[in-house]
Amino acid sequence: MSLRRADSFLRLASLLAAPLLHHAVAAAEVPAPPAPQTEPAASTAADLEAESAYRRGLAAYARGRYVEAIELFRTADRLRPSAALSFNVASAYERLHDIPAALEMYRDYLRRSPGGDEADTRRRIEALEAQLARRGVQQLTIRSAPAGATVLVDGKAVGVTPWTREIAPGEHSLGVRRAGFTGIDAKVTLPADRAVELSYALLPIPPLVADIVPVPPPGPPPAPPTTMQDDHGRGSARPWATVGVITLGAGGLLLGGALTFELLRRSAASDAEGEPRQDRAAEHLDLAESRQRTARVLLGTGAALAATGAVVLVVDLDRSTEGRRVATRLSCLPSWCGASASGTF
Repeated sequence: MSLRRADSFLRLASLLAAPLLHHAVAAAEVPAPPAPQTEPAASTAADLEAESAYRRGLAAYARGRYVEAIELFRTADRLRPSAALSFNVASAYERLHDIPAALEMYRDYLRRSPGGDEADTRRRIEALEAQLARRGVQQLTIRSAPAGATVLVDGKAVGVTPWTREIAPGEHSLGVRRAGFTGIDAKVTLPADRAVELSYALLPIPPLVADIVPVPPPGPPPAPPTTMQDDHGRGSARPWATVGVITLGAGGLLLGGALTFELLRRSAASDAEGEPRQDRAAEHLDLAESRQRTARVLLGTGAALAATGAVVLVVDLDRSTEGRRVATRLSCLPSWCGASASGTF
């Protein structure tokens, strides 16, 4: 690394480590993130741009242009993340008297920089929480992994994670939803004098398994006879006929199950149309979609088993009619499958 590039990197690290502190608190008191041991080859341009945004943010802050300073600090944070920049943004919001935004960013600073000198920041947070309490609200933050999950408070969708809002203290019902993941339902008590942050890990739902209702396995079929007599009186083994009958019967059962779930889906969809409450209508629609997926799985599996059983029976019939002319045919359309046999018997 050249001396010029090393000097540029060290200057940037020192700048990011010196947040703006309100009320004459020294910048050196805020802990800085550890500097990397080596500089990535492609980071020089980002470092210089982050340093420029940071310097311009300092200048805007000094001139009282706090909105501009916030945007510049956020730009520097995107290019070269630093917990100290969350503190700077919070300080600018506090100068703008935006109490909720300042509280959110001071809390974000503590989350990103655990274990440092937190005493002053916690005093600021307590003061801002007290101001929200006098307004009759308090701040609630919901995070999830993965992010982007829908947040429901008291049955109403209010945003996606990470989500922060000020609501009335007391007990609230909380829901966290994301397609393909298990949902979260909980009761949350928000104190009047303290902000709360909750984090949830959402577990992925295995494909298909979660939507199929488990069916107990059928009992063992009766033992077939060892031989079957054809119309010529010859004894001949017919194991494939038994397989075909069982497969065809299983397909019929699954097709019946598909019809049942389709009727249940229509019932849920009808309930959703007649439900005046939006949250309950959404629950009915989710149930209808789940039942529709189950019906489709059962329909596809049942059709495949029924077609397989029919083919096995027809092939077995062909093999058992020696010396006779037998023609077989399997036909499938988008809505049904069928097998036919014709000839001289």
